[in-house]
Formats: sequence, C-alpha cells, structure tokens
Amino acid sequence: MLEVVSNIIQIAVLVVCIAAAVYNTDTLKSRSWMLFGLFAVSFLLGDIWWLLDLLFYRDRTLYSLIPYINWKASALFLILLIRNRQQAPLFKRPVRSILWVIPVFCAGMCAYYMQFGAYVDNVITALFMAVLIWITIQRFLEIRGSEDDAAGDKSLCLVVLLFCVSEYAMWTASCLDYDHPLRILYDVFSFVLTLSIALMIPALRKAVSR
Repeated sequence: MLEVVSNIIQIAVLVVCIAAAVYNTDTLKSRSWMLFGLFAVSFLLGDIWWLLDLLFYRDRTLYSLIPYINWKASALFLILLIRNRQQAPLFKRPVRSILWVIPVFCAGMCAYYMQFGAYVDNVITALFMAVLIWITIQRFLEIRGSEDDAAGDKSLCLVVLLFCVSEYAMWTASCLDYDHPLRILYDVFSFVLTLSIALMIPALRKAVSR
C-alpha cells in the first residue's frame, strides 16, 4: 500500500515538473528545460505503468519490463541535460582519478544485481548510470569555486547526484526479502527520489537564469 501511495505522489510531482518544463521551454526558449520535460515525461510513463502493474498485475508479468524502458530513457534525457550545460569534452584529459571510482562502483552493483537475473537490463542500466554520474560529477568539479555564470549549475548537479543515489538505494533495498527489516529503506528512498525530482525545478531555474 505504501508503494502505491509513493507512486501516486511521484506521479503528481512529475506532472508539476512537466507543466514547469512546458512553461519555461516556451517562455525562455530553453533546450535545458525541454530536455528536463522529456525526462519527466519518460519517468511519468514508467511510473504510470508501474502503478497499474501494482494495482492489477501483482504477479509481475513480462509487461512489467516496459516501465524499465521508460526509466532508462529518462536517464538518457538527464545525461543530455547535463551535457547541454557542459562545455568540456565528455572524457577530457587529464581525467580526474576520482571519476574512475564511478565505473568500478556501477560495474560492482551490476554484478550484484545480476544475481537476481535480468542480465542485459542490468548492464544497460549500469552503463547509463555510470555515464550520468560521471558527467554530473565532472561538471560539478569544473565549476567548483567558480563565481561565473556556470556556478548556477552546482545545485542542479547535486540534485541529480541525489537522484542517482536514491535510485541505487532503492534498487538495493528491493533485492531484500519482504520481511527483512531494512526493506523499509525502499519506501524511504522512494520518497527521497521524489524529493530529488521536485528539487530539479528550482535547481534548473537557478542554472538557466544565470
């Protein structure tokens, strides 16, 4: 029941995000807002399908793979959003050593999730998340301490990283048995994920307005 409520709240937040994206894309003629809107639409479609699956198909049919496609598309739009804010090459040299921790972490988590199946899905997810986290941290490091126009992207980077951390925390908690005491973390981080999505609106407004 808590998961259903969480999904409904997240859907409501995403509708607000889409409305904000449409308004600001039209008003500011901003590509960043357009990409944010596409992210929100993709995530919303995944959430709607997942909610219907929770309500009517609790046995998790093969059709439950469909929301994962939407959620991967939303990660792709976040990647494009950050790249749109970024001026440096994706893998500019020299590469900061801290960035190499990211693919190692994502590969390790992918190997863990593969114990439960969905091999191809987990590999694709790991690739998308590794790129998203990589460019977000890269962008944050570029503008750290900066007082120029790019400094407005700091909050956006932090919110996107919160989104990624929440996703991984949810996925890990979902691997636990339903009677496990730490299973509650799935619902906790689901709300944190929703919060991170909501915070993208003021963060992006701050970034684009500079």
